[in-house]
Amino acid sequence: SFVQLDYKHLAQSTVRGMSENAGNAEIMSSLLEILYFLCSRDEYYIEYFSKTNVIPWIIKGMNLNLPDRNVQETGCVALWGLAPYNDNKNLIGANCGIGCIT
Repeated sequence: SFVQLDYKHLAQSTVRGMSENAGNAEIMSSLLEILYFLCSRDEYYIEYFSKTNVIPWIIKGMNLNLPDRNVQETGCVALWGLAPYNDNKNLIGANCGIGCIT
């Protein structure tokens, strides 16, 4: 039988997971993939993640996991997807996110 996922709960868990596991490359990579999946599915999640101030956690996770290619790639994709919303470009810059991307 088909199970309907609760995407809003998944989004909340993603934010909480990033704040608790920024230094764990495997978990962080999975959470970044979930974030990107949700944002690409519905613009509501771009706004949701922007308002939950997840960008500093993305950047922290990328900085704590510099040698991990998966975290770096998924982090860049996540930041790229969030950047166009409101003031996120400035927020990325203010949190030293440009260094992560380059």
